[in-house]
Amino acid sequence: MKGSELLANLRRNGILIPVVLISVREGVSEKVNALDLGADDYVVKPFEFEELAARLRAVLRRNRDTKSLRVGDLELDPITRRATRAGKPMNLTAREFDVLWMLIQAQGRAVSREEFLRRIWDIDFDPETNSLQVHISRLRRKLSTDGGAQIETVRGGGYRVVAPFPTAGELQKENPPALA
Repeated sequence: MKGSELLANLRRNGILIPVVLISVREGVSEKVNALDLGADDYVVKPFEFEELAARLRAVLRRNRDTKSLRVGDLELDPITRRATRAGKPMNLTAREFDVLWMLIQAQGRAVSREEFLRRIWDIDFDPETNSLQVHISRLRRKLSTDGGAQIETVRGGGYRVVAPFPTAGELQKENPPALA
């Protein structure tokens, strides 16, 4: 698979990780196409390692502000692969992080079993395994504290992360009344 095909596939599946394409093609049309597909930068071979390192640092700096996603008290950082719940670190396996990241990226949309298998396990058919259910079950136990974001089963649709509605007191703290 070509780098541009991989990039298009990542973006089509909602995966927004920073991408720097490295290619021997130095034509303007190739560079423009890669950037239009969602590449964060484009480096032509041969290149100096110091330049590549500097470009990678620049891409990471640009993506730093938008790297974390939050649902309720749950926050995930895809660059450091850290998850926190109410500001406290969560101990997740790599696969648990991937499942939870995919759910948070979906922004309330139900993610189907088939989508999980395709994007995380790279399987385009149902191998009739219960791996996903095992990971969802473990994540539910880790998220089981009262009042925070939870994983919800959508009958016939898959899973999604939902945050509880804030109480009147919590809303009051976030939006205090204006003083006259």
